[in-house]
Amino acid sequence: MADKIKKKTFGINESASAVTSKGVKRAEKSSTAAANFEDWVKNRAYHIWQETGRPEGKDMEIWLQAEKEFNTKRNK
Repeated sequence: MADKIKKKTFGINESASAVTSKGVKRAEKSSTAAANFEDWVKNRAYHIWQETGRPEGKDMEIWLQAEKEFNTKRNK
């Protein structure tokens, strides 16, 4: 009887482990995409800022322009 309980418990843990590792892989893939997006936008925003004479107080406007350019390129 004790062997059956151990086997059932092991099976549950094994299944939970598989589900958890799938979730981790999905989260890693998602966080990598987010990091790539943020890096691209950050670099593009910096270049826009330089190209426009390094204006003060335009950081949000420039960041949004870089995001818009990213989304336009991605959707082509």
